[in-house]
Amino acid sequence: MPFILLSYWLACSNEKPSPEEIINPATVFVLDISETESNWYDAVYLATIPTSAKLNGGYPAIIATESADEISPSGDDLLRRFAAETAYVMDSNVSVAHSEQTIVLQATSAAQWSAMLVEEFWQASQYLIVTSSEDYSGAVVASSMASLLDAPLVFADSGSDDIVSIAQTLEVEQIITVGIDEEPPSLSIDSQSLNSMIEILSWLDEQDIVVSYLTISNPNDRNSGRSQKASLVAPLYAAKNDGLSILYALDMPTDDVIDGQLHPVVSFLDEVYESIDYHPDYLAIVGAHDALPLSRKPSIFDNPENEHPVSDLPYGQVDNDEFLDIAVGRIVGDTVQELTTSATRNSLYNFIVDDSWSKKFVEGGLWGFDELRDLMINVGFETPEHLSEEDIASLERIDAAAILHKDHSYCQVLGHAFDISTTTLLSPAVVLSRGCSVGGIDLLQSHQRSIVEHMFGLGAVAFVGASRNSIAYNTIIEVSMWNQMIAGKPIGQAFQHGINDAIVHWIDEQSAAMRYSLDIEILYGDPALQMPIPSDYNSEPAKQLHTGNQVEVTSPEVWNLVQYHPEQLAEWSYSGELFMYTGAGANPMTYWAGSYDKEDMYFGVQVHLDDAPDNIVQEDVFADPLGWSERYHLDWHQDGSVTALWKVRLLDFDEQNGNISAQAESFVYTIE
Repeated sequence: MPFILLSYWLACSNEKPSPEEIINPATVFVLDISETESNWYDAVYLATIPTSAKLNGGYPAIIATESADEISPSGDDLLRRFAAETAYVMDSNVSVAHSEQTIVLQATSAAQWSAMLVEEFWQASQYLIVTSSEDYSGAVVASSMASLLDAPLVFADSGSDDIVSIAQTLEVEQIITVGIDEEPPSLSIDSQSLNSMIEILSWLDEQDIVVSYLTISNPNDRNSGRSQKASLVAPLYAAKNDGLSILYALDMPTDDVIDGQLHPVVSFLDEVYESIDYHPDYLAIVGAHDALPLSRKPSIFDNPENEHPVSDLPYGQVDNDEFLDIAVGRIVGDTVQELTTSATRNSLYNFIVDDSWSKKFVEGGLWGFDELRDLMINVGFETPEHLSEEDIASLERIDAAAILHKDHSYCQVLGHAFDISTTTLLSPAVVLSRGCSVGGIDLLQSHQRSIVEHMFGLGAVAFVGASRNSIAYNTIIEVSMWNQMIAGKPIGQAFQHGINDAIVHWIDEQSAAMRYSLDIEILYGDPALQMPIPSDYNSEPAKQLHTGNQVEVTSPEVWNLVQYHPEQLAEWSYSGELFMYTGAGANPMTYWAGSYDKEDMYFGVQVHLDDAPDNIVQEDVFADPLGWSERYHLDWHQDGSVTALWKVRLLDFDEQNGNISAQAESFVYTIE
């Protein structure tokens, strides 16, 4: 790989090139990092992130293992898909599988390793980031800052002389020293000292660098917790997304934040946002619930308090309205190797896409995901296989961009599909399950492996589901989210859109069941991940067109009549036939109708406006129940603009025979 040419391109640009624009990444580091012991090797991993990002055009690839010859099956599968030109290992004679060559790098301390990386891989840099390897929090933040500035990270453990020499060699214009748990290193050369997250963000703001992606983690997870050392990989996610890692230390394990209590992490984030006068578009919550707490709400069921609904929604809310303002996702992993493999898989995601999996999706569980099947096929995905538990167990790997599951489940089991003993590997798949409690990692003891962690361990890149008993109302969140993913949105923004669509229904109908569904839906994975879509729409989706002071909502070009899966009818003890309709861009408001689920088809309008409207009116009258509820809602933004949201009923039909009783092609609204 022509490192010098790539480094020159990056030095001359303030924007990371897209995956389509850069030379494919060609390097991977495999480093020996302890699963449980805190030592200087942790700092080695953090120093390597900005260097790996430089070599790979902004997409670092670093897998940590307790020994370089003990790569997990999913790690080996990732290395096979990536097929690096060069693998770098530390003090080991192991040859990394699927790489053209393995090069051994040697060091006896974190400071020596960081200096060696500069000597081997850096020719010039405008900035040099310096911290102490003994300051773990400082090293986490400094690692992400170095990647953001396309600069190396070095440790000043042996004094100033080496730093001065490195700065001269690289023709550095500014040295930045970082300290969080300790004072920033004192150097014998001019430098800028930053000793808090707010100072760092303020300095970046002074350089006109707006950080749209943040990770938040708890440095105390270095020594304990479900996802021990998750904070170690936070800067890798930040590097891949041109972001910054910030930290908030809490004693572990943390307790859920009960409804009405002050959320300590959210309060800290609010202070950060206020100090820089903006909030990011994305927030990755890096760590399990015992490091960064969930929020608990009241339940509609008569069950113990520890089974009440929990979610991460407050992390995404920064003002007084009900709507999500930030795309959030939680990143977890059962082991350090799985955490670092997942982080690297996420970073390389766009470079390991191929036709063996990117045009495929599969269904699992007894019931089938009827609401999404035709939507996927409409954008070029192949007709899916519906795999039984036995089918899955018989396969070495499942090659699919998405796995859609619907069946009775628990936090260690996806019913009739996967459990924590499943060994079948996954391509980098987005997993969506409508099973109960699939996302409820907090229901388990600390030593118990969850199905979320297991699916990431097998190769998944994202997991969406309910933290408690899923009900029919969760459907509209998930289908709305999936429609946005199909339209090209990153998964976190798609999830945000789906939540906000459902919030409109909750406000309009004051449904406790809808509020419950909102408070259990959870996204695990990088919120900036974007699933590849094979083609444009074959038939046009429902959509909104905002022109001047009017918004036109159009129905899908095609309504698909879908017969309910027999196993779903058996679950309801329903004899006879039942039908639903699906349409690209349309979302089903699903609820229990006495003996089966009823689905009313809606479009959720979310239109951005420079100023709050005085009123919004529907121009025509439609046959009941079509059209809107004569209500709209405002989501205020940090720049003073708003998003106006309302719901539009598109279709009415008889579930027992599929006959359509009312529909309209378009609906026009005037904004006054």
